[in-house]
Amino acid sequence: MYTSYSLHFIFQLIIIWRLKELGQYRQAIEIFNTTILYKPDLAVAYYAKGISLCELGQHQKEIKHYGTAIQYNPNDADFYIGKGISLYELGQHQEAIDLFRNWLR
Repeated sequence: MYTSYSLHFIFQLIIIWRLKELGQYRQAIEIFNTTILYKPDLAVAYYAKGISLCELGQHQKEIKHYGTAIQYNPNDADFYIGKGISLYELGQHQEAIDLFRNWLR
């Protein structure tokens, strides 16, 4: 998956994940924004940014970023799971069900 990406971007992702582990979500989001600016097709950056947004209670933005991750990599189950759970937790149950059904096809 990462073979086409430079070591710089992989290193950035490692730093970001560490910031997230320390609860420094805003700082992680700033680095995600830079990563996305230079590598806008890096699906995992959108997914991880969505996780950070969730921790900050920004659920609509979280769902948007999971959706972008899905657009760039529609074969990653984690992206669908993240988006589906977020939709469900926001009371958008039918949308979550539809998302999972479409993914399973």
